[in-house]
Formats: sequence, structure tokens, C-alpha cells
Amino acid sequence: MKATTRYLCTAGLLTLALAANVATVRANEKVYQEVLDSVVMVKADLGGKKFSTGSGVLVDIKRKWIITNNHVIGPAKEVSAIFPVWLNGDLIAEQDYYFRSFNILSIPGKVVYRDPIKDLAVIELSHLPKQARAVKLASAQALPGQDVHVIGNPGKASSLWVYSYGKVRQIYTKNWRAQTEGGQMFNLRAKVVQTQLPINPGDSGGP
Repeated sequence: MKATTRYLCTAGLLTLALAANVATVRANEKVYQEVLDSVVMVKADLGGKKFSTGSGVLVDIKRKWIITNNHVIGPAKEVSAIFPVWLNGDLIAEQDYYFRSFNILSIPGKVVYRDPIKDLAVIELSHLPKQARAVKLASAQALPGQDVHVIGNPGKASSLWVYSYGKVRQIYTKNWRAQTEGGQMFNLRAKVVQTQLPINPGDSGGP
């Protein structure tokens, strides 16, 4: 049987199943490199000088669509996204670099779809960098015991495109209420992927 890796759009305890069938009898660092140029940092202007940041993943090159979690963008209709930058073949991971260069690196986008119940949002970007790659949708859901690889942008960390690894514990449908750090409440119903992964604020929306 051919081994597969599935990329997932994460939202704290919520994990929206997105992604790709990729041969994966390979080291975890190879999985990271495979998907890294699909991952973005998302920033949304919530008004009143308040901003929200999180992660997103490119799923359609032609339409320039990224997906993220609805709670990441809040009520915003337009957002900005930043793809990772490389220097001499090495990833620039320092958070300060991207915040200092935000006006140069950010790509504007508009929200074209949102589903508050499933905590999902689709953003259409104005353009893409040359290195951007889209992940592909999986034909089947993840299963208990499979590997989970997560890439995100935790806001309290000093680095971006942070990697975590774990195992799928269970897949099930759940109804619950969730609250963001800003106090916004959501009534959610979605299929969730339960894992033991350390997922932090800012990882939401990442693969």
C-alpha cells in the first residue's frame, strides 16, 4: 500500500481536512520542505487599530486561492498574506524581518467565501510569488494512527513557519463553542482531527 501524507488546515482543536496525497516514506524535514512554499502568514485589519494574524495555505494556483480559518480574519473583507522568503537557499524565519518588511512583502487579498459554522474562509490574492505552490485536495480523510505534520505562525513566537509533528488520535464530528483571544465567540460544527500536537494561537489556518 502506498503511504500518503495529508496536509490539514488547523484551527486549535479544530482541524479542517484539506489536502494532498504525497508519497511519504521520507524524513519529516522533506515533508516540511514539500509544503513550505504553500504556507502564508495572514493578517487581517479588524478595525479600531486591531489586527489579527494567523496562517493560511494555497490550494489553487490559477484562482490564487488560499484557505484559512474564519476566526483568523474575523469580519474583515480584505486581508494581506506573506509567503516565506529565502536568502541564499535558506529560509528567513525571523518574525521581525517580516513585520519590518510587511509593506514590501505583503500581498493583498479579498475574502470570496466564508463558513462561520465550519470556521473556514477562502481568500483570493491579487498575485502570487514565483515560488508559490499549491497543495492538492485528498480523496479520503485522515485515519487514526497516521502522521500529522503542522506548519504555522504562532504569534507569540519569535519565528514563523514553525513545524510540529504528531499522530492522529481520532476523527469525529463535533458541536462546540469557541472563543478567540480577542473575545469573539463562535458556534461551530465540523469534522475534527484529534491529535496530541502542540497547536498555538497563530497556527490556525495553516496546513
